[in-house]
Amino acid sequence: MAISKPSTPSTPASLGSRVMIISSDCHAGTLPSEYNEYLPQAMRGDAMKWWVAYVKEMIARTGTFFDQEAVDDYTEKSGGTANFHHYARTADELEDGKLLALLNDGSSPFSPREGEWDMEVRRKELDDDGAAGEVVFPQMAPFGAGLMQYRNPIDPEQNLAGNRAYNRWLADFCNRDPGRHAGVALINLDDIEVTCDEVRNARKLGLFGGVLLPTGDRRIKRGFRALRR
Repeated sequence: MAISKPSTPSTPASLGSRVMIISSDCHAGTLPSEYNEYLPQAMRGDAMKWWVAYVKEMIARTGTFFDQEAVDDYTEKSGGTANFHHYARTADELEDGKLLALLNDGSSPFSPREGEWDMEVRRKELDDDGAAGEVVFPQMAPFGAGLMQYRNPIDPEQNLAGNRAYNRWLADFCNRDPGRHAGVALINLDDIEVTCDEVRNARKLGLFGGVLLPTGDRRIKRGFRALRR
């Protein structure tokens, strides 16, 4: 009986067809209004106040580190009516409702990009890139959730609630396409035992991309030791 030799790729094209691409630095976060169902009722008002402070700071940073290309593109699409440089001078005078509308408008440069919260858009973008899967890092979580405090003090209880709200939203988002999106959970180090519980809960929710520890926290080494247990 003849034994056939195992097939081997003979050209770069055939080699490329056997490569699985996993994107290791993607981000997701939804519109502020969508987080309300994941937050305790008593904290929703304070969360909206935090979002207002957040968007004011982002407007003030227009033209610095902020995505100026996205701002210019949005201004062009609006026919020149979206004058963010004017907003930057008058943000404190704008009604809170108008500021929140900027964050909840999926086409605004101050809101998450569509692919960050719309799974259909995300799937198409991954498919177009040829990516079989992704690691999903946090973006725009309630109360900042340890990502960036934007110079505004955050109550520890609100910080924890923001983490939990984000993790629950992210789990629901990733579980729409199980196994393809490795969501990274948000945690803080205010109470190590609570932190360990949050990591276990994140795994139960279906998040398997790891955890994002807050940067600049001197307790991080102790946190690592506790998590390893």
